[in-house]
Amino acid sequence: QFVYIWDQYIWPRIIIQHDSAQVIQVGLNAIQSAGDSIQWNLVMAGAIVTIIPPLIIFALLYNSFMKGYALSSNK
Repeated sequence: QFVYIWDQYIWPRIIIQHDSAQVIQVGLNAIQSAGDSIQWNLVMAGAIVTIIPPLIIFALLYNSFMKGYALSSNK
């Protein structure tokens, strides 16, 4: 699991040359490591923007997830 997640972070960081095309996780890291102080307001805003799409997908598919869990627990 860790290797897969790390690969999903490091691959765009190596391959993508232009800052405008970077994924948001790489951009958040750049904000954290730029300068002497961390701009927490930008980091938290980026984190919220990052988490919104998966939350929406989970909310829309919640019933399907629960049906799948219920069916797999009855085996």
